Amino acid sequence: MNCEMPFRIPMCWKFSNRHLLPITALNLCVLITIFFIFDVIPVSRRKLREIRTTAPYPRTSSSPLVEYHDTPNCSDACPVPSVPPCPRDAVNPLYVFYGHQELLSSPEVFTPRRTIITPLNYPFSIKSNVCPDKSSPLLLIMVLSVHDHIRERNSVRNTWGSVARDKPWPKRKLFGETKLVFLLGTHANEKLNEKVRAEAEVHGDIVMANFTESYYNLTLKVLTGYKWMKMFCPGAQFVMKIDEDSFPDIPRITNLLVSIEMQNTIYGPLAFSESVDRKIPKAKVSQEAYPAKWYPPHVKGNMYVMPNALALNILNVSVYFPYVNIEDAFITGILGKHFNAHHLNIPASLYNRHPKGELNVCSFVFEKTILAQQISPELAERFWRRIVSPELCGIL
Repeated sequence: MNCEMPFRIPMCWKFSNRHLLPITALNLCVLITIFFIFDVIPVSRRKLREIRTTAPYPRTSSSPLVEYHDTPNCSDACPVPSVPPCPRDAVNPLYVFYGHQELLSSPEVFTPRRTIITPLNYPFSIKSNVCPDKSSPLLLIMVLSVHDHIRERNSVRNTWGSVARDKPWPKRKLFGETKLVFLLGTHANEKLNEKVRAEAEVHGDIVMANFTESYYNLTLKVLTGYKWMKMFCPGAQFVMKIDEDSFPDIPRITNLLVSIEMQNTIYGPLAFSESVDRKIPKAKVSQEAYPAKWYPPHVKGNMYVMPNALALNILNVSVYFPYVNIEDAFITGILGKHFNAHHLNIPASLYNRHPKGELNVCSFVFEKTILAQQISPELAERFWRRIVSPELCGIL
């Protein structure tokens, strides 16, 4: 018998014509069927596994976390997910994606328009000169303030912000030079504008631009701050945006910036997935500005830090996007995702979100807290007194 058959029969050489004669055609068909099942089907299964593991798109999961492979990015030419992978020389943020699953059906919200639709042509009426020529601070801090919060600004200057005025952080090491400015728009009340100009003459740390001061314009305020950095403090390595009622541990933050790789990374309290508000007047975002139901991962606006290069990229592309008035979600989320920015979270153990209840005023002395929010000027000064005199916290 010739052992070359359409299907491979193991141990075929043991059979002879004498052995095969008693085997009926039916029995031979049964044997062939059995060999087919055990030999061919596993091969098909292996091929199926290979297809699944080498497919350019991940399988859909019920989890809100969806991670795409590292193929760099294809501008606006990559629908999801029924097309071949993009060329290696292109970049599309949806290919390295994490966030709410529904955002996969809205790639257009992360795609810049072809023409400028949100210009940032607001001149500066107060420029400040905290960064003289060739100044290259490790960290530029931009504090968002409003005109009549003189008490809050003085509290920042006299406490944690004093390190930007060449003063040391008591008994702690700073890992680089720090500069600080207060950002403001232009108030409808000209008398308040005049008071701010007088304050700027004394302290030299105020930046005011000619857009209307309002809560809706917070996004504009931060982007204008990046524009000021680009023009007047381009040597800054990192830029921090912070609210005036937050209290940060500057030594630990500067230590972090020089200790880990921060390229294309935004540091702050992470919000992985938040729904878009369409009702509350203060926080609502129009359907035209951002049609998706969910924001991408972003860090909250109490404080965030990013490299100079990423901030300038965000500034440059922002004019090609519709204006979104929720500044943290827009800047660190929507615009950040366009550049596939990563987020480094401040863990809850180091972030005091709601200190109006019980608050350990020695938490910064014992380095248990890196950021606290909703801090009044009085409370900030209580923190600082213990930082200056750690013996008040039992440290000799």
